[in-house]
Amino acid sequence: MKKIITALLVCVALGGCMTPREMAKSFLGTSTQELEDGRKEAAVKVFDYGYDACYAKLEKVLSRMVNVSIYARDKSMVAVYYTAGAVVSTGSVASNTSTGSVVSVGIFFRAIDDAHTEIAVSSPSRSTRELAADRIFSGMIRPEDEGKSL
Repeated sequence: MKKIITALLVCVALGGCMTPREMAKSFLGTSTQELEDGRKEAAVKVFDYGYDACYAKLEKVLSRMVNVSIYARDKSMVAVYYTAGAVVSTGSVASNTSTGSVVSVGIFFRAIDDAHTEIAVSSPSRSTRELAADRIFSGMIRPEDEGKSL
């Protein structure tokens, strides 16, 4: 009995106010809590798409990004692992970031009205947030990039 109580106390101490589900997601490396907490510093832009069209357009944009891997999604957000350090081609300009690290990025949706949707891009890394937001936002508004890798 003492072992069970000790185990519960350790879980509560380590998890704080986390739900068991969030604790498991954190342990597995798929938690989005840090991204949700960082929304107050997110890069934000409103697009002239309804919610469903905006979400579908974002999925197309992400599928063309060679250094992005989706690890979580629901109806209001998409979380990706963004690999810095790969050569990234955006139109005619190629850039090479130096770290080679993997950083999580959260893309959050909010319907403004039937024809407008807000996208907020969040990341624990300011430079990754800015780079990812720039690539995502430009991909959302440039129809000439259809079919190209971003």
